[in-house]
Amino acid sequence: MTGPKIQFSHPPVYEAILGVQFKSLANFKFIDFGRLFKSYEELGFCESQDLFRLNSVIEKEENQINLSGLLMTIQVGLNQPRVMFLDSERDYGQNVIQIQNDRFIYNWRRKSIDSSSYTAYEENLEKFFKYFEKFKNYVSSNNFGDLSIDQCEMSYVNLIPVESKSNNSDEMFSTLFPFWSKVIDDNALAYQFRSDNCSFSNSYWINNHKSRLYIEAKTNQSNQSNRSNNKHIDFVLLVRGEPNDGDNINLKKWFDTSHEILIKSFLATTSNTFHEKWSRK
Repeated sequence: MTGPKIQFSHPPVYEAILGVQFKSLANFKFIDFGRLFKSYEELGFCESQDLFRLNSVIEKEENQINLSGLLMTIQVGLNQPRVMFLDSERDYGQNVIQIQNDRFIYNWRRKSIDSSSYTAYEENLEKFFKYFEKFKNYVSSNNFGDLSIDQCEMSYVNLIPVESKSNNSDEMFSTLFPFWSKVIDDNALAYQFRSDNCSFSNSYWINNHKSRLYIEAKTNQSNQSNRSNNKHIDFVLLVRGEPNDGDNINLKKWFDTSHEILIKSFLATTSNTFHEKWSRK
């Protein structure tokens, strides 16, 4: 995929996620989470949290994963937990690492939905490799075996405030997503048919990338402290699939291609009205 670079000065992205899945490290124990946290403290990470474990997910052309909410949120218990390390929140946002015995995930989170600061893809990718290298060194020095990477994942979580005067989701969806106005036919409109909450979820197999693209949008009302308390649209784009190899060169190629797919999909799905609002360069 080639073409001019697509950028926005004020994109609605709230969270960027880059991660890898690998064959389970059988000898990785609970105590290793604490030892890893100590090693990441020197990079500024100061808080850890226990989370539900994520299921192993392998994308195949013939087997679409039935996801609800995307972002690898399938929970299967705490027998082998996932641990999250967080650094101090700054104006540009917060760095987050998630680790379990078959996953390594890097997240960048915006400070708040109203913050204008964000980090570009290139910086997020650099941080992913920096933090992943420390994890690989720990695995190697403790003789846990080779990291056999079988899946990569990249995702953007966008939070878009509902700005219509009526707070009408249909109105907002029709403005944001050009195809949405075609969902409601003339007969329905004649009867003043209106949805209070709108959503859609699509997926596409990408044959020459051995990956699947997921696109999901829904209206939401968040009460999380670092998100807006007003009605907004959660708009998530995610690519997950198999890299050609697990070395850094092939991982970078996979992320670069996935990033281009995500940006072009974002551009194709959303309207010029919002592209102008987000200051497309």
